[in-house]
Amino acid sequence: MEPPDSALFDAYIKNEPGWKSTMWQSKSQQGGDTYVLNIVSRERSRLSKFRNSQDKPGKDACAEFSSETIDDSNRNGYKSILWKTSCEIQGITICSIQLAMGRRETFTPTLSVIINS
Repeated sequence: MEPPDSALFDAYIKNEPGWKSTMWQSKSQQGGDTYVLNIVSRERSRLSKFRNSQDKPGKDACAEFSSETIDDSNRNGYKSILWKTSCEIQGITICSIQLAMGRRETFTPTLSVIINS
């Protein structure tokens, strides 16, 4: 899988202990799509703890925030959680669908897709 086209998307990389995040944000003036890929090392592989860390900024910043589990099951033998968040801020609602998968190896890949509505 290739990253989004750099002519259409800006890439932002964030490195923290036990976690690396790459976000591709549309260069469109209307906001457009945003894609996020998180790689979580074994020390932060507990999915509920990771989900809470992803939900916290929304809980802190949004006038209204919700986080709803869509599916909590195994995918290809790996524990996973799929959830949807909704944030209302300054009259705009931002929805995010996130998938996190736990693995026994060193890294846990997760994918977030943010839908601006």
